[in-house]
Amino acid sequence: MKHKRILGMALAAVLTAGLFTGCAEKKPAAEVVAEQNTYTIGRGDLAVTITGSGRLKAEDEEELRIPAGIEVDAVLAETGDAVKAGDVLAVLDTASLERRAAELSGELAQLDMQIAFRGNNVTTVKAPVRGRIKYIPAQEGEDVIDAINAHGYLCLINTDDLMQVELTLAEPPKPGTEVTVRFEGGKETGKVAAITEKGCLVTLPDKKAPYLGEAEVLLDGAVLGSGVLMLHAPVEVYGNGGIIEKVVYKVNDFVMASAALFNLENTPATDTYRVRLADRGEKAKTLTEILAYLRCPNVVAPCDGVVSEATLQEGKKTAASEANGTEAKAFVLATGGATKLVVEVDELDIAKVYPGQSAEVTLDAYSGERFPATVKRISRIGKLSGSITVYETELALEADDRLIDGMNGSAEILAEKAENAVLVPLGAVREDAEGSYVRVVAADGTPSRQTIVTGLANANFAEVLSGLNEGDRIEYKASNRAMMMNAMMQRSTAMMGGGRN
Repeated sequence: MKHKRILGMALAAVLTAGLFTGCAEKKPAAEVVAEQNTYTIGRGDLAVTITGSGRLKAEDEEELRIPAGIEVDAVLAETGDAVKAGDVLAVLDTASLERRAAELSGELAQLDMQIAFRGNNVTTVKAPVRGRIKYIPAQEGEDVIDAINAHGYLCLINTDDLMQVELTLAEPPKPGTEVTVRFEGGKETGKVAAITEKGCLVTLPDKKAPYLGEAEVLLDGAVLGSGVLMLHAPVEVYGNGGIIEKVVYKVNDFVMASAALFNLENTPATDTYRVRLADRGEKAKTLTEILAYLRCPNVVAPCDGVVSEATLQEGKKTAASEANGTEAKAFVLATGGATKLVVEVDELDIAKVYPGQSAEVTLDAYSGERFPATVKRISRIGKLSGSITVYETELALEADDRLIDGMNGSAEILAEKAENAVLVPLGAVREDAEGSYVRVVAADGTPSRQTIVTGLANANFAEVLSGLNEGDRIEYKASNRAMMMNAMMQRSTAMMGGGRN
């Protein structure tokens, strides 16, 4: 309320000064009207702010989990309670802890027997189908994963004994026509298998023809065309890890399904082994926590905060969460104080907002007091609010014990500011085909048009970049109240170092 009292005092001072002047010296009515219709240009600070409202929230939250399946003796903290690090929030039943510890010990013993031997039989990469090996980019000594990333697979198997070459021909032979296919190192008798949009597809036996080799197709001794030899029905071979110790077969060897293609070393564990090992780790962790609660069955707050959620119930067992079957959510603590205010900024203003920007927050609970804040985060995903899109903007306030989660507040984000600028009331600025202008009043009272260039503006004033100087008098047909408000705004700007939108 401090700024309101200053405004009231200033208003009273202006009214008092006016009354005193009126008693001391009577002026003609025309002269009084003329003074009321002019305004003297001054300097001040001009601020443009973006406003929004929201509720205070905690800076962060801490979720406290305890082992599932444990009976609760007592719950000492409720939602909304402020707690300190080390405070006892709940007490667990000792007998229930002992039973659960015995159960876990037995489960761990069974898992230890199951994983005593690694059970790793994946020492080879086997052929998934029968066929002829036509391409082996993977080499001995190469890591399986690296080979697959580099080449796309370990090797290619052709599954139907045929290679193919596509020819581009305007008038291809009929399907079934026999042709001769020549390639480096030999030739094979093939046939036209199909007519394509560009010409035809020729197939030939895959026993000798090289994969990706150049081929020439002849009909009755005349060259029809040429192309690249491709596999007719290829299957890629993969692996899941290890180092290739030996490549068992070579290109053009025929293999049966399940034949060992690559011998491996340092192979990864089987999926079953990995699952059991992970399960053992979780159970061992839970057992360790239960043994710690057996020494002291108190559930304590890990940090200072406010209980925002309490899920434990006296006399009932802790329920496993959906995400983790061995743990139960006990409490959620709002931490760091209620120092976060999320407001919505509309799409017309969001371009003016950025992280680190200064802001001030007012709270309904503390009328007239302003709390400094900083823009911390801006959502890049907007949401509809009526006919416009708004963006959630998070403000960080300084820690203050008076700030409580849920308090309603409004924020003013400082978008732009002009300091010690020449200011003109917006109501005095006019527009025509030549641009913005005001009516300047000369010493003899004669008004004339003066073009001006304005810069930053808020709801009341505009910054003058050129065309006016401090002390200039302009025509301004405003009410007495408006004139006094303008004068007081200028005076308060001078006294307090700035104005607000």
